[in-house]
Amino acid sequence: VAQGQAAVNGDDVRFEVLVNLTRDRTPKVGEDGLIDFRELGEIPFVEAGQPLMRRIPPTVGKPGRTLLAGMLYPEPGRDNAFAPDLAGTTLDANDPNILISAVKGQPVKVGENGVMVEQVLHFDGASMVSGNIAFDGTVQIDGDVQQGMKVQAKGDIIVSGTVDGGILSAGGSVFVHGGVIAHSDVIAAGDVSARFVENSQIHAGDIIGIEDMALQSQLQAGNQILIGRNAPKRGRLVGGSARAMMLVSAPIVGDSASSVTHVMVGVNPRLETADQGIQELMAMRRHEVDDLNKLILHLKKQSAQATLLARAEATLVHTQHTLAVLAQRHAALLK
Repeated sequence: VAQGQAAVNGDDVRFEVLVNLTRDRTPKVGEDGLIDFRELGEIPFVEAGQPLMRRIPPTVGKPGRTLLAGMLYPEPGRDNAFAPDLAGTTLDANDPNILISAVKGQPVKVGENGVMVEQVLHFDGASMVSGNIAFDGTVQIDGDVQQGMKVQAKGDIIVSGTVDGGILSAGGSVFVHGGVIAHSDVIAAGDVSARFVENSQIHAGDIIGIEDMALQSQLQAGNQILIGRNAPKRGRLVGGSARAMMLVSAPIVGDSASSVTHVMVGVNPRLETADQGIQELMAMRRHEVDDLNKLILHLKKQSAQATLLARAEATLVHTQHTLAVLAQRHAALLK
C-alpha cells in the first residue's frame, strides 16, 4: 500500500547546566503539596571563565511528503535565549551558546535558562573589628556574629559559628552552623537553617530548619518550620511562637515548666501584613470620600465658585478610583 511520509517537528531549545553543585532557589513542591526541605551544606564555588550553562539551539525539523509528492512542512522548535541580567556571567567569546562565569563566586540557577554567579565576601567574624557588613552578593563569616552587629547581603549569609545577638538580613538564605541566641534577629527571603535557636526572632520566606531545638523564640515561615531534624529525641519547640503556612513539625511541642507555646499553621504572615496595610489605606480613603462628599454638598449650597467646586469633584473622582484599586488588591490577597 502506498504511503506518504509524515513531517518530523523540530526540537525546542534546551539549556544544559554544566556545573554539578549549582544551588537552585526555586522551591521544590512534592506530591503532597509541601515544599521539600533541601539539605543545606557548604556552598559551591566556580572560577572565572568556567562554563556554567550550554544553550542547545532548536532544530527546524524534517519535512515530509504526501502520497502525491506534496510537501508537508514541519513545525520548527521553539527558541529562547539565556535569561537577561545574569550577574557575574558573560557569553563565551568563541561560542555564544555557552554561558561562562565572569568572576569567582557562588553559582545560582535562575529559572530554566540561566545561571548567575554571586561574589562571595569572606570575614573571620562580625564584630567591632569588621564593623557592620553590607554586600551585594553572598557573605561567608568564618566565626561568630557578635552582639548588635548587622550583616546584610543580597545573596546568602553563611555563618560557621554562632549568631550572638546579631542582626542578619539576606535576599537569599541564611545558614548558621551554630546557634542563634541572645535576642538575635534573622530575616531571609529564602530558607533559614541553624543548629538551635533561643530567645531570638527568625523570619523566613520559605523554610526554617532547626537541627536541635527552639526555645522562647518567635519563628515565622512562609511555608514550613522543621525542628529536630537531626535530633528526633531532643528536638523540641518550647515557648514563643511558630507560624507557618504549610507545616510545623517538631518531636516535642511545649513544656509544662515553660510559658505557653503558640503554634499557628495555615497562616501567611506576609500576606496578612500586606492585607492589613491595604485595609488601613482603604479605611483612610473611605473617610476622605465621606469628607469630600460633605464638602461638595456644602459648596453647592453656598453657590461657591465653579473652579473650587470642580477641583473638589476631581479630587473625589481620583480618591474613588484609588479606593477601587485598593479593593481589587484586597480581593486578590484574599483569593
